[in-house]
Amino acid sequence: MTSLHVSNNYPQAKTYQHTAECADGGRKLIGISDDLPPHLQDYLTKERCIDLGRARPFLRCVRYEVRGRTYEVIGFANLSGGYELRGSGLFKGTLAPKDITPAFPDGRHPVCVFEGFMDFLSFLSMKEKVDSHCLVMNSVSNVRRCIRYLRELRITALRAFLDNDDAGRRTLNTFIDAGFQVEDMSVHYRECKDLNEFHVKRVRRLREQQGQAPITLSLI
Repeated sequence: MTSLHVSNNYPQAKTYQHTAECADGGRKLIGISDDLPPHLQDYLTKERCIDLGRARPFLRCVRYEVRGRTYEVIGFANLSGGYELRGSGLFKGTLAPKDITPAFPDGRHPVCVFEGFMDFLSFLSMKEKVDSHCLVMNSVSNVRRCIRYLRELRITALRAFLDNDDAGRRTLNTFIDAGFQVEDMSVHYRECKDLNEFHVKRVRRLREQQGQAPITLSLI
């Protein structure tokens, strides 16, 4: 996807100090760097339609070894110094410890809550400017951690960008039962599994209509 212009007032990503260990004893961590190799950039831009200019501050290249073979995957840092891992294809993993990821914590409320970081990166790619406090769950299993984090900050209102499945609906109800005022944003992409799928379909449809000209997208 053609990179959108990033204005000077676009919020900068917060980086978390690395304290991660391999979640799987079979993985040997080799290193973490700021440089994403071309095949991972292609995966993000071509398969996920992510704007690298917006996403790059949040992403790292994680290199590890399994049985003598070296792998390079995308790493997205969490609050405890661990990483969510994604590779081209269907690979998904975690570099422990697992935790939530706040982003732009000085932004406005309501807080935008995302189930996974690809949905968050899709949100960044769709917006000309992000001025909202954002929170990436990194798994619906982290819902209680999210609730504690939000309560500590005395946040009462959310915009939930969760998946259109049973787990997403249960998580939405958990936030509501916990007393939050929740706007369910998944109704805007109800025909898609998640926000990233909606974003990919939208970008590809606009590309077919407009050719390869630069595309500016606004959120739902």
